[in-house]
Amino acid sequence: MTNREKNRLLVILSGESPQFNYYLADSVILQVGQSGQATGIFVNEIIDDAGGRKIAAFRRELSGKMTPTSGLS
Repeated sequence: MTNREKNRLLVILSGESPQFNYYLADSVILQVGQSGQATGIFVNEIIDDAGGRKIAAFRRELSGKMTPTSGLS
């Protein structure tokens, strides 16, 4: 999921509700459920640099492969 401006990204990894946030980098947050399982990765700021272009390519690749609920268990 992205916001309208396409500068934020949430990848849902599990249907479990996130309980904890772990900051992996300035704008990258790993969300973890009570069971210890990763529930999502949140990218808070996507800028137009090499990393931002890779994230944009990843989003384009996923857009054709996933339905809104296909990532849920």
